[in-house]
Amino acid sequence: MWTPPVIGTAKADLVTTHLVETPSDGLHLRSPFLNGKTFDVGVVGNYPHPIPPEVAKKFSMGLLKIHNSLLPKYRGPSPVETAIMNGDKVTGVTICEYKTGKSDSGKILAQFPYHMGDTPTRTRVLSSLCKEGKGFLVMALRNLEYLFKEAVEQKEEEATYTEEINEDSARIFWEKTTATEIERMSRAFLGKTYPNSNWVGKKMARKIYLTRVALPTEDQPPLDEKIHTMEPGRLFFDDKASYLETVCIDRSRLILHKLRISLRKDNSGDKFKKAFLKGSGVHRLLTEPAVPQ
Repeated sequence: MWTPPVIGTAKADLVTTHLVETPSDGLHLRSPFLNGKTFDVGVVGNYPHPIPPEVAKKFSMGLLKIHNSLLPKYRGPSPVETAIMNGDKVTGVTICEYKTGKSDSGKILAQFPYHMGDTPTRTRVLSSLCKEGKGFLVMALRNLEYLFKEAVEQKEEEATYTEEINEDSARIFWEKTTATEIERMSRAFLGKTYPNSNWVGKKMARKIYLTRVALPTEDQPPLDEKIHTMEPGRLFFDDKASYLETVCIDRSRLILHKLRISLRKDNSGDKFKKAFLKGSGVHRLLTEPAVPQ
């Protein structure tokens, strides 16, 4: 069984740890704690359900929450994804008191910032925060009495919130989504989903995933000089280019290196062009699926 890095470090550095894995509905959380045992402190991480009161009272020093943002910014289930989507350069980890009934709002015990760089991805940031956070958590557990004494209330007026990420979160609205937003989306949701749109083939409309995109470099000429005058989602290609290009609502260009139709495998821009862009006519990605004529 895979052991989270935080638990591995805690087992090596602390006296006793108890790892509880629960199903997504959270219904089985109660049973391991209702057999007369008590514990010193509990740590809640990436757990979306309320902790039952009869479980919480089993921890003599209380419960802690470890969260991947600099609270009170980005409370909720997708702090890293939201930070990348917003173009932030810095995020971090917060250890706070667990507060029943109000997500990520307890007193702050400790925080550390993490510089994500210019083009962070969800997978890389989460991996780095996990590696950095394990030692940070052990440090906090060793200094709990001091941290509880110095804990500070969060400023509610500065709180912002995030939402659960799913495939709809990555949907492209060509009437309002910019190239920069789509490129950020591809990095923010990496490993979970991809920016998606609708492709109309000869026989049916299908969902299409943009699995690898990029913004053009300053010295990269457009595949068509008229691209900035065309409707958003219009596809452009050239026999000499291995990628496709489209234009977004703000007239910005987006490079499409890899695409995937429904359950098919990824296609490079060149392979997609040869397989699906045969014949004359306008080739375009759409916000809403349309019935082929």
